[in-house]
Amino acid sequence: FDATERLALMDQAIQRLPEGDRHHVELARVLLRGQLLDWETAHRELQAVLERYDHCRGEPQWVHYLENVQDAVDESAGWQRKARGDVTGTLEIANAMLARGALHGGALVMRGWALRMSNQLSASEASLRAAITLPKHSGFTYSEWSLTLLAQGRHREAEQALVDGLLDVHAKPGLPTRSGLELLAAIWEAERNLGAIRATMVRLRRDLAREAEFWAFAARVHVRLGERAEGLQALRQAIRLGLPTPRQQEVLADYGLSLADWALVAG
Repeated sequence: FDATERLALMDQAIQRLPEGDRHHVELARVLLRGQLLDWETAHRELQAVLERYDHCRGEPQWVHYLENVQDAVDESAGWQRKARGDVTGTLEIANAMLARGALHGGALVMRGWALRMSNQLSASEASLRAAITLPKHSGFTYSEWSLTLLAQGRHREAEQALVDGLLDVHAKPGLPTRSGLELLAAIWEAERNLGAIRATMVRLRRDLAREAEFWAFAARVHVRLGERAEGLQALRQAIRLGLPTPRQQEVLADYGLSLADWALVAG
């Protein structure tokens, strides 16, 4: 069955239920609507369900299930708005989630992003710092925090936030190595401090030495520092660790080489 057919089947099931038993299944339908088609529409449908079953607010089981569904739908719709660049809409959802009482990591990150985009940098930083302190936090919190610090010209703190994110083994999901390192490179381009760059590379190598993307990054750092031999050595290590061919091509381009020069690089 495709998405439309599955939703139609659930609608038929809801209609067969007694009126007093439909509210829980309608919440499940809202979740299915978001998972199969679109979270923004699911968000609107959830508001309609809330109005339709307002008389159930005193039912403990309903309240508990509703809270879980609201968090799931609102967070997914919020990320969808963020991906579209909808600053006002993202902030609206994030604030609504936080107003329900519990500190929610996703809501705090979305709020931090929206506030940064609105140039409310101090408030953005406070929201992201709060997200980092939660036991359950994602690696993307660090990149958003770093960007907020960078927007304030605090390059060293922005760098430290990224390094912390790259090395945080408890973040779920973790900060992707490649995107974290690329943002780190952008910070270094903005403020070149060779001593700090070398010290950070040593620290990262201790923990990321088994990751191909770290060595690809190291190769690109070396070439920008004019250290061609060291860079090619790092690239060889990246290739040994399984760096995909398209990524090899990207790094080779920094050296003015192509895949036709494979033997020179990998030999």
